[in-house]
Amino acid sequence: MESTQFTPMLDKMRRFFETGKTFDLEFRKQQLRNVFRFMDENTEALTDAIYADIHRSKPEGYCFEVLQTFNEINSTIADLDKWAAPQKVEKSMLQALDKSAYIKKDPLGIVLIISPWNYPVNLMIMPLIGAIGAGNCVVIKPSEIAPHTSKLIADLMPKYFSQDFVRVIEGGVPETTELLKDRFDHIFYTGAPSIGKIIM
Repeated sequence: MESTQFTPMLDKMRRFFETGKTFDLEFRKQQLRNVFRFMDENTEALTDAIYADIHRSKPEGYCFEVLQTFNEINSTIADLDKWAAPQKVEKSMLQALDKSAYIKKDPLGIVLIISPWNYPVNLMIMPLIGAIGAGNCVVIKPSEIAPHTSKLIADLMPKYFSQDFVRVIEGGVPETTELLKDRFDHIFYTGAPSIGKIIM
């Protein structure tokens, strides 16, 4: 795989992931609380940016872009221990004495979130919650068609997360194309199927 301008950044994130820190459930819960703080402390700025980008009213922006994320964060924190626990599997007669038959749910590594313009906060933060809950490092690529939201997210995220754990990359098609030349362990994408085929 060829190196890109983003390869050194991703290598640094992968080294952080390989420390095993994100495997710790308490670490994940703290990062989820940071997402909550990010949304709670910047609600007005986020709804202002959404209005500037797509003229969604502030009450509607709060209801459809912000409020749902609070519920998602709280339920993820509440259920994380259960979701992350090893899952016992049925054993055949040949495996009856094997006490180690279970499914272990390990984080994947580094995931990429490519968010759309029409729900520029909700469809960025909801996958972020899932990715963090699952113990992954995250690269966020906001939509360039929602520039006010994109800039706000890029400016604010470093105040809440280590750059080795969550990183925001702004830009358009050239930057996204360059990003996709690097290896990601999972990609969240919401948008047109034609673009989805290119991404995958």
